[in-house]
Amino acid sequence: MNGFTYEEQNNKNYLVYQMQAEEGLDRLTLEMMANNRIEGLIPLNYTQVNDSIYIKYDITGLDSLRKYLQGVVNRGKLLGVLESIADAAMVAEEYMLKLSSYVLDEEYIYVDSAAKKVFMIVLPVIREETSVEVFLKELLTGWEILRMHLCLSRSPRF
Repeated sequence: MNGFTYEEQNNKNYLVYQMQAEEGLDRLTLEMMANNRIEGLIPLNYTQVNDSIYIKYDITGLDSLRKYLQGVVNRGKLLGVLESIADAAMVAEEYMLKLSSYVLDEEYIYVDSAAKKVFMIVLPVIREETSVEVFLKELLTGWEILRMHLCLSRSPRF
Protein backbone atom coordinates (compact mmCIF):
# COMPACT_ATOMS: atom_id res chain seq x y z
CA MET A 1 0.00 0.00 0.00
CA ASN A 2 1.51 3.33 -1.05
CA GLY A 3 1.58 6.43 1.08
CA PHE A 4 2.91 4.95 4.34
CA THR A 5 6.13 6.20 5.93
CA TYR A 6 7.67 5.87 9.38
CA GLU A 7 8.47 8.77 11.69
CA GLU A 8 10.11 9.08 15.09
CA GLN A 9 9.19 11.91 17.48
CA ASN A 10 9.97 12.27 21.18
CA ASN A 11 10.96 8.59 21.57
CA LYS A 12 7.76 7.42 19.88
CA ASN A 13 7.43 5.61 16.58
CA TYR A 14 4.66 6.44 14.17
CA LEU A 15 3.28 4.97 11.00
CA VAL A 16 2.18 7.94 8.88
CA TYR A 17 -0.12 7.87 5.87
CA GLN A 18 -0.18 10.87 3.54
CA MET A 19 -3.39 10.94 1.56
CA GLN A 20 -3.11 11.38 -2.17
CA ALA A 21 -5.02 14.21 -3.89
CA GLU A 22 -7.30 11.75 -5.71
CA GLU A 23 -8.28 9.89 -2.53
CA GLY A 24 -11.42 10.75 -0.61
CA LEU A 25 -11.52 10.95 3.18
CA ASP A 26 -14.10 8.67 4.83
CA ARG A 27 -15.30 11.10 7.51
CA LEU A 28 -17.47 8.56 9.36
CA THR A 29 -14.54 6.14 9.75
CA LEU A 30 -12.26 9.02 10.75
CA GLU A 31 -14.68 10.20 13.45
CA MET A 32 -15.27 6.70 14.78
CA MET A 33 -11.55 6.00 15.00
CA ALA A 34 -10.69 9.41 16.46
CA ASN A 35 -13.41 9.37 19.12
CA ASN A 36 -13.35 5.73 20.28
CA ARG A 37 -10.73 3.38 21.71
CA ILE A 38 -11.54 0.21 19.78
CA GLU A 39 -10.07 -3.08 20.92
CA GLY A 40 -7.62 -4.52 18.41
CA LEU A 41 -7.29 -1.31 16.37
CA ILE A 42 -4.51 1.26 16.60
CA PRO A 43 -5.93 4.73 17.34
CA LEU A 44 -5.22 7.42 14.79
CA ASN A 45 -4.37 11.11 14.79
CA TYR A 46 -5.51 13.25 11.89
CA THR A 47 -3.59 16.34 10.77
CA GLN A 48 -4.11 18.68 7.85
CA VAL A 49 -1.34 21.05 6.75
CA ASN A 50 -2.48 23.25 3.86
CA ASP A 51 -3.80 20.77 1.28
CA SER A 52 -1.93 17.76 2.72
CA ILE A 53 -3.73 15.30 5.01
CA TYR A 54 -1.72 13.04 7.33
CA ILE A 55 -3.03 10.14 9.37
CA LYS A 56 -0.69 8.99 12.17
CA TYR A 57 -0.68 5.77 14.15
CA ASP A 58 1.46 5.34 17.30
CA ILE A 59 3.22 2.00 16.87
CA THR A 60 5.71 2.43 19.72
CA GLY A 61 6.61 -0.96 21.22
CA LEU A 62 4.89 -2.91 18.45
CA ASP A 63 6.42 -5.18 15.81
CA SER A 64 5.04 -5.72 12.34
CA LEU A 65 3.32 -9.05 11.91
CA ARG A 66 5.93 -9.94 9.31
CA LYS A 67 8.73 -9.46 11.86
CA TYR A 68 6.77 -11.26 14.60
CA LEU A 69 6.34 -14.34 12.40
CA GLN A 70 10.01 -14.51 11.42
CA GLY A 71 10.82 -16.27 14.68
CA VAL A 72 9.60 -19.69 15.72
CA VAL A 73 6.04 -20.11 14.48
CA ASN A 74 3.90 -22.83 15.95
CA ARG A 75 0.23 -23.62 15.66
CA GLY A 76 -0.68 -21.71 18.83
CA LYS A 77 1.12 -18.56 17.73
CA LEU A 78 -0.49 -18.63 14.29
CA LEU A 79 -3.96 -19.37 15.64
CA GLY A 80 -3.59 -16.56 18.19
CA VAL A 81 -2.80 -14.12 15.40
CA LEU A 82 -5.76 -15.28 13.30
CA GLU A 83 -8.11 -15.06 16.28
CA SER A 84 -6.96 -11.51 17.08
CA ILE A 85 -7.47 -10.40 13.47
CA ALA A 86 -10.93 -11.99 13.39
CA ASP A 87 -11.83 -10.24 16.68
CA ALA A 88 -10.68 -6.87 15.27
CA ALA A 89 -12.75 -7.43 12.13
CA MET A 90 -15.84 -8.36 14.13
CA VAL A 91 -15.99 -4.92 15.80
CA ALA A 92 -16.33 -3.26 12.39
CA GLU A 93 -20.11 -3.42 12.32
CA GLU A 94 -20.47 -2.28 15.93
CA TYR A 95 -18.55 0.93 15.12
CA MET A 96 -19.89 1.34 11.56
CA LEU A 97 -16.43 0.72 10.09
CA LYS A 98 -16.10 -0.67 6.60
CA LEU A 99 -14.00 -3.80 6.24
CA SER A 100 -12.47 -2.23 3.14
CA SER A 101 -10.79 0.32 5.43
CA TYR A 102 -8.80 -2.40 7.25
CA VAL A 103 -5.22 -2.68 5.98
CA LEU A 104 -4.56 -6.37 5.23
CA ASP A 105 -0.81 -6.28 4.81
CA GLU A 106 1.47 -8.10 7.26
CA GLU A 107 3.82 -5.10 7.15
CA TYR A 108 1.02 -2.88 8.55
CA ILE A 109 -0.56 -5.29 11.03
CA TYR A 110 1.17 -4.97 14.39
CA VAL A 111 1.82 -7.23 17.36
CA ASP A 112 2.57 -6.50 20.99
CA SER A 113 4.93 -9.45 21.47
CA ALA A 114 4.79 -9.32 25.28
CA ALA A 115 0.99 -9.34 25.43
CA LYS A 116 0.67 -11.51 22.30
CA LYS A 117 -2.00 -9.14 20.97
CA VAL A 118 -2.51 -8.11 17.37
CA PHE A 119 -3.46 -4.56 16.39
CA MET A 120 -4.76 -3.49 13.01
CA ILE A 121 -4.71 -0.26 11.06
CA VAL A 122 -7.99 1.19 9.84
CA LEU A 123 -7.38 3.75 7.11
CA PRO A 124 -10.22 6.28 6.68
CA VAL A 125 -9.93 6.48 2.90
CA ILE A 126 -12.92 5.86 0.65
CA ARG A 127 -12.47 2.56 -1.13
CA GLU A 128 -14.79 0.03 -2.68
CA GLU A 129 -16.75 -1.79 0.02
CA THR A 130 -15.55 -5.26 0.90
CA SER A 131 -17.88 -8.04 2.01
CA VAL A 132 -16.96 -10.26 4.95
CA GLU A 133 -16.38 -13.08 2.48
CA VAL A 134 -13.94 -11.03 0.38
CA PHE A 135 -12.22 -9.77 3.55
CA LEU A 136 -11.67 -13.32 4.80
CA LYS A 137 -10.60 -14.55 1.36
CA GLU A 138 -8.00 -11.77 1.09
CA LEU A 139 -6.83 -12.52 4.61
CA LEU A 140 -6.55 -16.26 4.02
CA THR A 141 -4.88 -15.75 0.64
CA GLY A 142 -2.33 -13.55 2.38
CA TRP A 143 -1.85 -16.22 5.02
CA GLU A 144 -1.33 -18.90 2.37
CA ILE A 145 1.38 -16.80 0.76
CA LEU A 146 2.91 -16.12 4.18
CA ARG A 147 2.68 -19.79 5.12
CA MET A 148 4.47 -20.80 1.94
CA HIS A 149 7.05 -18.08 2.51
CA LEU A 150 7.75 -19.36 6.01
CA CYS A 151 7.67 -23.01 4.81
CA LEU A 152 5.17 -23.87 7.52
CA SER A 153 3.61 -26.63 5.46
CA ARG A 154 6.75 -28.75 5.79
CA SER A 155 8.02 -27.45 9.11
CA PRO A 156 7.97 -29.82 12.10
CA ARG A 157 7.27 -26.74 14.30
CA PHE A 158 3.74 -26.39 12.93
